[in-house]
Amino acid sequence: MKVEEEVYFPALHGLNAAATSEIEDRLREHKTLWLAATFIERAIARRDTTAAIKALGQLALEAREHERLEEELINRLTGAGLSQNA
Repeated sequence: MKVEEEVYFPALHGLNAAATSEIEDRLREHKTLWLAATFIERAIARRDTTAAIKALGQLALEAREHERLEEELINRLTGAGLSQNA
């Protein structure tokens, strides 16, 4: 995520400044994903495996959707996808 935040998203913004709000949405999602990962880490430290498993499942869903939205944005701005698995 750090490379996206520091290199990739600024480059995408340079390609199309009109995509600023969408790029900012993806950046906010990064923060949400990190918070979820931190929650899971703390749940594991507390040995609360039920909470950790539930949160991990939710994180997986959110991360998958986040990646889909990033792919869509990248495809739209560059005309090329990053993966063949989209």
